[in-house]
Amino acid sequence: MRLSRCLRSVNKMLEYYSGFNPSPLSIKQFIDFGKAASEQQSFIFLRQEVPVRLANIMREIQLLPESLLTQPSCRTVCEWYMQSFNDILRFEETGPPTDSVLRDFCETLITIRNRHSSVVQTMAEGVIEMKQSVKLDTSTENNIQYFLDRFYMSRISIRMLINQHTLLFGKQRKEAGVGQVGCIDPFCNVVHVIEDAAANARFLCDRYYLASPEIEITQVNGEWGAGQVTQVNGEWGAGQITQVNGEWGAGQITQVNGEWGAGQITQVNGEWGAGQITQVNAMVAPDAGSSSDSDGGVQSPITLVYVPSHLYHILFELLKNSMRAVVEHYPDTSDFPPIQLLVVNGKEDLTIKVSTGGPHSHLTVKVST
Repeated sequence: MRLSRCLRSVNKMLEYYSGFNPSPLSIKQFIDFGKAASEQQSFIFLRQEVPVRLANIMREIQLLPESLLTQPSCRTVCEWYMQSFNDILRFEETGPPTDSVLRDFCETLITIRNRHSSVVQTMAEGVIEMKQSVKLDTSTENNIQYFLDRFYMSRISIRMLINQHTLLFGKQRKEAGVGQVGCIDPFCNVVHVIEDAAANARFLCDRYYLASPEIEITQVNGEWGAGQVTQVNGEWGAGQITQVNGEWGAGQITQVNGEWGAGQITQVNGEWGAGQITQVNAMVAPDAGSSSDSDGGVQSPITLVYVPSHLYHILFELLKNSMRAVVEHYPDTSDFPPIQLLVVNGKEDLTIKVSTGGPHSHLTVKVST
């Protein structure tokens, strides 16, 4: 009888919290909150936001086909989410948070995160179990894939909230990197993350195949930085340089305030619009973290505001799969073509192109900046 009442109570709370939409949060809001907020403010926000996000995805799970819901792995995932929902509800009616309540809350968040550490693999096992027992039509497969996309995105968002709180206010606060705000790095060095991901992917490839292809990284920083226009004499009016060829090593300017030939400009000391350009394509001394381009020029490192662990995970999976494809495509040689990565920092986004050498063997990843 008591168990039945508890289940009715949980279902009632599930219905209540699923009626709210999750609060949309940007990285800027995460950073601003992390720099100025107190642990009490974070506690008050998360004790409402985490149940809302859990309840919404749990409602979607209930809409899955019965053939998936009855699989052992899927039932395990449902039990994890129900347990986590119950754990966080303990703090719903807590009054002004004391130090002990805040510690308990932080430990509860860590418990929830650890409990859900293998959700991706377990849910995948459930889908495999279903496909082995039931023949699916195309429509059902598409619906399940749509759910999985939303399910995994919801999981990422919940872990992001938990990681921010535990890194800012918990015992893990010392684990955050220098200059980071929780798990967000305002100056995440993209090439450094690529190099870490490539090193670990090569390690796995070497262990399994006893060989691995090399990685070649080329970066083009589209921002006005070191080595691009190093000196401008006078006011620099809007719209004077409207398009610039990314090959800064050769110093090419293909369009300047209108049509301009494809020739190179290495030095111009005449009047141009509102100001004078006294030097273009000059060499500057590299500073720490700068990198040379293929023509010997110096570029400032490509950085962006991002979660390094997320970027690492994406790149590691891409590079691991790329290395496997290259090694298996050339089984009779150890002289593999290199995997080429082109990193381009644009005005609105960052593009990483991974190419394994064939005419259709490349993949492009865009990251909003």
